[in-house]
Amino acid sequence: MLNSRRIFVDAVKKYCARHGISIELRSEGWLIVMHRGPRRHFAFGYDIGLNSAIAHRIANDKAATAEVLEISSIACIPHALFLNPRLNEFVAARGSWEAMLGLLDQHPSGIVVKPNEGTTGKSKVWIDPKYGMIMRVLMAQATGAPKVAYETKMTFAAPPAATFVASCKAGEHIPTDEEKIAAITGRPGSDYAFANKGEPSDGGCMILFHIVRAGSMTPVTGGFQVFVDGKQVAVLPNGLVRLVGMPKQFNVDVRVPSGGATAPIFRQCNKPQTTLLLVAKNWDKLGEGADWLWVKSGKLAGQ
Repeated sequence: MLNSRRIFVDAVKKYCARHGISIELRSEGWLIVMHRGPRRHFAFGYDIGLNSAIAHRIANDKAATAEVLEISSIACIPHALFLNPRLNEFVAARGSWEAMLGLLDQHPSGIVVKPNEGTTGKSKVWIDPKYGMIMRVLMAQATGAPKVAYETKMTFAAPPAATFVASCKAGEHIPTDEEKIAAITGRPGSDYAFANKGEPSDGGCMILFHIVRAGSMTPVTGGFQVFVDGKQVAVLPNGLVRLVGMPKQFNVDVRVPSGGATAPIFRQCNKPQTTLLLVAKNWDKLGEGADWLWVKSGKLAGQ
């Protein structure tokens, strides 16, 4: 919707017309200038300047607004605030993930997920809480009603008898993790393990983090930044990053001018020094895909 056609703008126009106030729209309707005689008043965005600074801050924070409405005994939709993974250091030890899953269990018909601040949105997505399937996507349109961009249709009726045909043909082979890793690295898959799955280890260690190219496994020595749980960490001239005192689960974010890669990492310390790799399929286009691997044995172990 154009700024100049917002419901808020229409409401201000109607009010000014009823009270003999001239109105002028600037900045494509985001700034409203009102005149009556020598007096001038501004409205900016959704703020008409009649509240205190703290009331304005609360009104722009969805979770805080819901809290104020609740303690004031005003009916409202309950809200739960979850911090970005980059702010994990400010969250209790168990983090937000378990609380999110619990919230889904409490509301099997679905919940709405949106940024805590800001207005409008590009799409609305329905996700099945049991299986995690995207059921429906509505995309906002510049004019008119939202458009259905994707919809999953399911039926639980008995299928036609001809749907299933007896066959002696073996099913399609599903590659194991070791086979997938061998295809990525060009080396024995048993030497590695995926770093963003499995149970984390109890003991700590020094983690040696490298970025390498898939297949050749040659190191990338520069041109990137590394952040761990939202904090930037030093990258040595040879591209090595040393991580000490990492919790059982932590978030690693690699940033390059063309994009980046990020993932939750589950600690696997099988040696005092354990190597973690980001294996980039195409370093020039990191967004095309990358895999996070622990090195269990072989040439790169502990290096």
